[in-house]
Amino acid sequence: MQKKYWNISRKQNSSTWILSVEEGIPFDGYPSLKDILAEAAAKKIPEESLSAPAILTKKLETAKSAPGEAFNFPITRDPSFDVRLSITHDRMMAELYIRKAQDAPHSLDLKLISTVLNTSKIKFDDADMLKAKLYEFRDSPNMELVGFVVAKGIPPGSGGENKIQDRVKWLEGDERLMYQRRIIAWEEKNPAKADVSHSVLPRAASPNVKIAFVVKEDMVLEFVQSKTGNPGKDVYGVKIPGLPGRNPLIHLDETLSQEKDGIRANQHGAFLLETINGSVYARIVPYCDAFVDVQISPNNMEAVLSATPETGGGEPLTVNLVMRELRKKGIGVDVDEHMLASFVQTVKNSGRESKILVARGKPPVPPGAPVIEWASPEQAGHIVSKGEKILSYRISESGQDGVDIMGRPVPFQNIPPEPVPKHDASVEEKEQGGWICFFARLSGEVVKKGSNISVSDKKEINGDLSSDDKIENFPGVLVVNGNVKKGATVKSTGLLTVNGHVGAAIVTGDDSVVVNGGIKGDKLGTIWAKNRIDVSFAENACLLAGGDIHAEKYCFQCTIKTNARLVIKGNPGILLGGALHTRAGIEVSQLGSPKRLRTMVSFGQDYIVADQIEVSERELKEIKSGIEEVDNQMKAVPSDSPALQELRKKKFNLLKHRDRLTIKIFTLKEVFEQHYPSQIKVEGNVWPGVLLESHGRYFEVHEKLSRVVFSFDQSSGQIVYSPIENSGGFSL
Repeated sequence: MQKKYWNISRKQNSSTWILSVEEGIPFDGYPSLKDILAEAAAKKIPEESLSAPAILTKKLETAKSAPGEAFNFPITRDPSFDVRLSITHDRMMAELYIRKAQDAPHSLDLKLISTVLNTSKIKFDDADMLKAKLYEFRDSPNMELVGFVVAKGIPPGSGGENKIQDRVKWLEGDERLMYQRRIIAWEEKNPAKADVSHSVLPRAASPNVKIAFVVKEDMVLEFVQSKTGNPGKDVYGVKIPGLPGRNPLIHLDETLSQEKDGIRANQHGAFLLETINGSVYARIVPYCDAFVDVQISPNNMEAVLSATPETGGGEPLTVNLVMRELRKKGIGVDVDEHMLASFVQTVKNSGRESKILVARGKPPVPPGAPVIEWASPEQAGHIVSKGEKILSYRISESGQDGVDIMGRPVPFQNIPPEPVPKHDASVEEKEQGGWICFFARLSGEVVKKGSNISVSDKKEINGDLSSDDKIENFPGVLVVNGNVKKGATVKSTGLLTVNGHVGAAIVTGDDSVVVNGGIKGDKLGTIWAKNRIDVSFAENACLLAGGDIHAEKYCFQCTIKTNARLVIKGNPGILLGGALHTRAGIEVSQLGSPKRLRTMVSFGQDYIVADQIEVSERELKEIKSGIEEVDNQMKAVPSDSPALQELRKKKFNLLKHRDRLTIKIFTLKEVFEQHYPSQIKVEGNVWPGVLLESHGRYFEVHEKLSRVVFSFDQSSGQIVYSPIENSGGFSL
């Protein structure tokens, strides 16, 4: 016999009967209207006291709209008289509900009904029919009048279909064919990047696709509004304007946005559009030709090359493209093509514009002046390693003419002699083959002041760094007197100090990093330090350190890993949200929030080892895939093919690598299980929503705690806590 999940019972000290539905009821366990009426009859509930079937059905539908939740409602009518006029949200329909009182002959108050109807200001469809219906209900045995429609509005009509007008210049003829081929080649070469979320969106290979180049924020298509529809009116007789025309069915991806007036581009690139059976399909694929520019100094002695890499199917950045531009500018001196090749690759890897001094003329030298040959075309300002040559010079007895970058001679007559280079203790001087050579005694930046040459392992940058700035591996102390903005990269082998704020940028120090402002990382900003990190505050950022991490004010929704401690003891001293991994624990004023924001803290283990395990397991997975791929190749190669031996050798090497990695992962996991002395010390409050973890054991905070210290009890294998007063303070 099927279990019954509902029952009907009388409300205490009342004549009202209630239907109650249990929590967790299956959908097929709900009663039907027939079931309710049968149960009411069995309990001898007078039929005339039951609510109208339409009302009971509506209440049942409400209960079923939230399946599984407990629900109850009265099934008997209120014995008192009631009249209600309900108007839909769109004011298109008015319904009347009337309930007779049980104390006849005063069961129906027609005067009150008239007052409700007259004060509503509704324009009734048929007043005579309304009166007749009310008299009919008065004289009938029915106790309720449910859902009686007394007025209906006239909905406004829809306009015609809007037209679409192009706001771009479509490519045509041979030009279209050339760019179409480039985009097709890019889509075939980059199937993952070229993939679209909906297969119906156009590809460059579609025969009827239209192509145009667009810029971000351009309005690419405009809606031309058709005539609006006929006006309507609501139940009050108020006129409703006709609806505007309908736009065609449009299929887009995230590269385009549909607005009221048309379609707008969300990125630069090639706009692809195809119309099929009146519906529009469109998207933008990345496309931008590589850009090369050469700026020549006023005296024609230097040329600076600027290059921006291609995107998508654009014409690629190549050495040949650069050389064509140099030839256009008439540069006649030899250019180091190996240097150009390295520069081009650097630009392509960075994905943004970069500059380089690509050509330098040979300056004229008067008699008795030094002929100076710099080891780097940048001369001063470039970075050298310890022992690296900076320059060499010799004295020219007779003088020599110079040559500009166009290959034209520059006479030495009337040219003032350049002084002989000097240096300080940061530079070592040696004679080699008749030349005096300067070598760096330390790694750093070459500094030139007049004729004095030095190497400095300290560098100050005054001003903000933006996405165009990339300072990599400065070999010493680096100070940025400004903000490091979104997209910038700053790396130093020594102490790195930012006297400003950090955005969604990368800041790295092989020693320590100090950010006297804070970091708002927008989930992309990262600070990495081999030793310690000091920040004012951190929001939505990643902080990685081998030593302590100190935040003066707060950390909000950050990913933090440190092989030492995390300390936040300023004002307000809050650690809130995110995922924290600290080998030696944390010391904060407030942990979590009254709003129960999830804050995950792992402590007591070496999380750098955990990262090594993750990297090794990912590598092991790739090796296993490689072995499987080689096996498939071996099956397809004939047994007498020379390629089979090479495949066997490749598989043997992969198997050896797999075995070494398996042992490495096993060893690392054993190291990771080692426990390190650690504590989570909270001077103020710990709020529900905080989850602590150590060695796979979890402790979730369910009620507010104050002034406590958490630790991992190795004897019980559990996370425990005690008041700070009894803990002896935070000590490691």
